[in-house]
Amino acid sequence: MSLTTPYPPGEEEQTFYYFGLLSRPKLVARSSSFKWQRQFGDQHEIRKVLKNVGNHPIMDQYNDNVIDDIIHVLGDLPWNAIDVLRIGYDFEDPTKYPVILWVSVQPGSTTWDKCYPCAIKCTAVLRKYDILDVECEIKEAELFDLAGPKLLKLQLQDFCREDRLPFTRTLGQSISRSNLEREGSMGLYLKQSNGNRYFGLTCRHCVLDTDDEPYSYRQNGQRRLTIIQPGHHAFKKRIERCNRVSGFGPVNRRTERAEQRKFRRLMIQKISLTVSATRIIE
Repeated sequence: MSLTTPYPPGEEEQTFYYFGLLSRPKLVARSSSFKWQRQFGDQHEIRKVLKNVGNHPIMDQYNDNVIDDIIHVLGDLPWNAIDVLRIGYDFEDPTKYPVILWVSVQPGSTTWDKCYPCAIKCTAVLRKYDILDVECEIKEAELFDLAGPKLLKLQLQDFCREDRLPFTRTLGQSISRSNLEREGSMGLYLKQSNGNRYFGLTCRHCVLDTDDEPYSYRQNGQRRLTIIQPGHHAFKKRIERCNRVSGFGPVNRRTERAEQRKFRRLMIQKISLTVSATRIIE
């Protein structure tokens, strides 16, 4: 593909640049300078597909350094998501798909004139960290909140987002039985379509202390199982980290327990789920 001077994508490029992706996102701007053309094979248009990044230098630095600088250079751009993925055509070797820093904006919220400089600034950040083969693309995308109980919302702009993460309804957060030491991960929350009940999807061994004994909560005086998020171990690690960052450690065990209770009241809401409200899989 030949290189060209930067240009705003026309209607065809906006519409078909990501042909094949089910959400049908529209391209707004990209840092790459090749002249795009639709790809056809056997008289059919070849679709694009998404793959995980796998082994790549960006994986070692993204969460520690890169993402903070990316958020900074995006400035007041009305972005709503930042992803790193491989995006390529279906006929290619997936390990050779280009790695893309994928920034999403609300449909109709901005223009190429505003997005293109941001895309260039993002690639400048990547080059600063010697990530030389990743380009930035900005597309329109509409996000929908996950179902879940009233936990904290994850705000990427927050300086303390890592501390908020265990208390959000994002995928894979730590959970445990209130009376068991071991813990596991919450898969996702599901909301009942015709009601206001939430269901948590997790593995059986995370919340039950038997491997094969069936269990269901029948609301007949049976003691229900209380599930907490985050789990005991994850919560303790979060307390220790906060103490290190703040420079103030607990004076004694009694103070430590009091601080934990206080912190938990301030930072999280305990989730009491019956196992009947929790889909159990092995």
